[in-house]
Amino acid sequence: MDAGDPSAAPTGDRKIRIFICAAIRLYCDGLAQILASSNRLEVVGTAAAPAEATDQLRRLDVEVLLVDIAAVDVFSALPRLRAAAPEAKVVALAVRELPDEVIIRAEAGMEGYVTCDASIVDLISAVEGVHRGELICSPRMAGELVRHIGRLAASQPSTGANAPLTTRQREIAALVGDGLSNKDIAQRLSLSLSTVKNHVHAILEKLQISHRTEVRQAVPRY
Repeated sequence: MDAGDPSAAPTGDRKIRIFICAAIRLYCDGLAQILASSNRLEVVGTAAAPAEATDQLRRLDVEVLLVDIAAVDVFSALPRLRAAAPEAKVVALAVRELPDEVIIRAEAGMEGYVTCDASIVDLISAVEGVHRGELICSPRMAGELVRHIGRLAASQPSTGANAPLTTRQREIAALVGDGLSNKDIAQRLSLSLSTVKNHVHAILEKLQISHRTEVRQAVPRY
């Protein structure tokens, strides 16, 4: 048996039940059709939006959830998706392999990711890996995650609303305080717009404020 063949038969275990959340229907349906051709996977559902996915996930037995991060606000949508399918492992699709982007998605609770240039074989391997309980990322990103955890531990062990801003969050908070838009910040720091949005969401939560116009007054506390 060729281990790299996506259609190879399973080794006695039942198929891994997966769900796909992606905004572009053609992409979502095409990916579902390709993955369903594997004897190791079973696509039990698809959705174009988190709200639609949440409704379905409550009724389904899902083991791995594939999420197109280009269309999903990680911080606002992922908690709802995870609550609807608490046992499911989450794999992010089309991630740019940059430390900030990988770290923020790991913080949101994703167990693995595949990059924009990943193959179907890579995706199936990631699905099988997270299903076994593995964290799926490159060795370089694993190092970044370990260093990030070390920095957090050295800074302060608290989490949630009382947690300190990270170095990157302080940088973004300063730019927000200067009146820059998310798009301007993304261009200034060479980050994706979705990454900046997620950072801003986390900043507001940590500072316990409801609007970005309040950031300038709140940041000095940190």
